Amino acid sequence: MKQILPILILILLSNNAISLTVEDLKNTPASKYDLVVLRMRTMALEATLHIKGKRPEKYRQFEIRDSMITEENGKIYVVTKISGPAKDISQDMCNYLKEYFVERSALDIFKKEALSGLTSEEFKTMSELIYPGIELIATENPDLKINCR
Repeated sequence: MKQILPILILILLSNNAISLTVEDLKNTPASKYDLVVLRMRTMALEATLHIKGKRPEKYRQFEIRDSMITEENGKIYVVTKISGPAKDISQDMCNYLKEYFVERSALDIFKKEALSGLTSEEFKTMSELIYPGIELIATENPDLKINCR
């Protein structure tokens, strides 16, 4: 709501300011990097629709919540959020789950789809920036989280 209020004020105060901003946006080209990240974010949202509520095969006590893209320190992370019992939330378990998803080639499939349309050199460069990530969240206490990236 806090983000919408300034936009509404701008609309009410000046249509010219808004049209200049829209014109600026229309004339500013997006980089291939920006388009890839946008595509990845869209794919993560779509993936969430298919994986939400599912349980990893070997780790049935956990449930997949969603998938998202984060950018940190010049890297792009495909983060899968997983919830489970607090007693099972640990750095070791986080690492096991990350490897579990890597072993199933989920990241490779994601990269192949997200980076389609790039030259082989662009694919290689972008592919080297993309990493898997897991965020483990305790079901009983959502403030108890462990990230492994």
